[in-house]
Amino acid sequence: MTVVLIHGAPETPAIWAGLIAQLDRPTVTLQLPGFGRGSGPGLDDKDAYADWLAHALQDIDGPLDLLGHDWGGALATRVVATRQVAARSWASDVMGTWHPGNDWHPIARLWQSAAGRPRCVPSATTTRRRPSATTGSPRAGSPTCSSCRACLGNWPKSSKASTTRG
Repeated sequence: MTVVLIHGAPETPAIWAGLIAQLDRPTVTLQLPGFGRGSGPGLDDKDAYADWLAHALQDIDGPLDLLGHDWGGALATRVVATRQVAARSWASDVMGTWHPGNDWHPIARLWQSAAGRPRCVPSATTTRRRPSATTGSPRAGSPTCSSCRACLGNWPKSSKASTTRG
């Protein structure tokens, strides 16, 4: 599987160097138009960027594991939800965006109210924080690093294969 890394604004693919060094997978970093030297002019709107990303992903052998940061995360979410791409998995660090057909993991289900709106649930997952520091905070009830590591346990540690595409 190829890991495709999509940077945010105002970054460039250089932000992924540390992560790429930890992955033992073929890795492609995409440089969004208008960000960094040699990337050409920026595009007019989010639909143009989503179209650009969908087209760029078609040129990469799948299935793909997409990881987007910031603006790249929003674009990855939009493309996976609205375009035909060979995505095996995707992740985004943009809060409030998710695929409409997402099958929530057990902790995330705890964050859902009966009406389906996210809520914060302080629980055993926040034992490292003082309750007063998390009360009413969006981070209250966030999973611990060990919970995240368990979900990502299949990701190998190092990589030699890295390609930058523009």
